[in-house]
Amino acid sequence: MKYFIRFIAFAMFYLVVGGLTSGRWDWLGSWLYTFLFAGGIGAQFVLLSLVSPELLKERSADARNAKNWDRLLMPLTVMVLPLAALVVAGLDLRFGWTRPLRVSAQLIGAAAGAASYGLTLTAMGHNRFFSMLVRIQTERGHQVETSGPYRWVRHPGYLGILGFFCATPLALGSVSSGAPAFLAVALHLLRTALEDRTLMEELPGYQGYAERVRFRLIPGIW
Repeated sequence: MKYFIRFIAFAMFYLVVGGLTSGRWDWLGSWLYTFLFAGGIGAQFVLLSLVSPELLKERSADARNAKNWDRLLMPLTVMVLPLAALVVAGLDLRFGWTRPLRVSAQLIGAAAGAASYGLTLTAMGHNRFFSMLVRIQTERGHQVETSGPYRWVRHPGYLGILGFFCATPLALGSVSSGAPAFLAVALHLLRTALEDRTLMEELPGYQGYAERVRFRLIPGIW
């Protein structure tokens, strides 16, 4: 029940922020973005409740040995910048900083964002160590995950999140919202590099896995 209450509160908060910043309660971008964000959180809860309740508990607990740099990066990329994108888009609509994108572009962006987050959910469903914060989960017998999308890239969850943020300006219908969205992309790339280095240094078997699966995010590129 507490997760359901959090879900409703989160969705209502985003809709209120969107309405107050834009001055319009019928703003399609706010509704699409809230659906994507809140829907993603709801889907995550349902998925983990069914396939990995222990991971749901892990993601809700205090991460005792999380890396200090991720205690800064995670809230920025998961909470602050996504909300900033909504605020900037709302103000953009209110004050006309840029020309609003067409509804068709917004729908395409929403579909792309949903598909991208679907990749993150797939990775989460395969990896029972998909924690909120970067840490080696020794108390849970942390092991390298090699199934599902992990057969092709080492960080498919991050790849999905990157796709989500790239689609954010389209879904919101605001070019200006690209500033916080693409800052989130840049910080997620940094987070990917730092997490990969941590796993290389501290997780047994990860170096051998990295030799087999050579690319962090995009095959043939990086």
